[in-house]
Amino acid sequence: GARTPSPFPLTDGNRWTLRDTERNTPRTISARRTSDGMVVSGFPGLADTRVRWSGQTLQVWDTAQGRWEALFRFGAAVGESYAVDLGDTFLWRSLVVTVRSKRAAMRDFRGRAVAGCTRFTFESRRPIADAGLEEISFAPGVGPVRIVDQTIAGRRVLALASRSLR
Repeated sequence: GARTPSPFPLTDGNRWTLRDTERNTPRTISARRTSDGMVVSGFPGLADTRVRWSGQTLQVWDTAQGRWEALFRFGAAVGESYAVDLGDTFLWRSLVVTVRSKRAAMRDFRGRAVAGCTRFTFESRRPIADAGLEEISFAPGVGPVRIVDQTIAGRRVLALASRSLR
């Protein structure tokens, strides 16, 4: 049958710019191929991070623990939860990730609806004052569409403003 477009198309040179819906400040997420493999930059709470696909799961290299760890399980059923514990990160340590929807409709920065999104929510097992991820949504063939996190300045919603996919 037809292949479903990737929810996070990681090709060398792909870029996504999300903007804070209140402050209009940009955040760019990008993918690039290196001698160590694919690297994603600009993801909340993560430095430049090696990533790879394993089936429908996006894995990241956990340098602290020297192993690949599932970050986004796109193949998981709605309602399924799993643990993420990246040792050398602040926001991605001791998290419970839940697949909330695979058909969510999200709005991009210009208010246009983006259908069919996979929406992940996050709950910290060790709550951090003034910081934390709340949710991230990805659209097939598009990538990250919406990121909600908690900062010292309050809740922040980042919505996709533009993308450059190769």
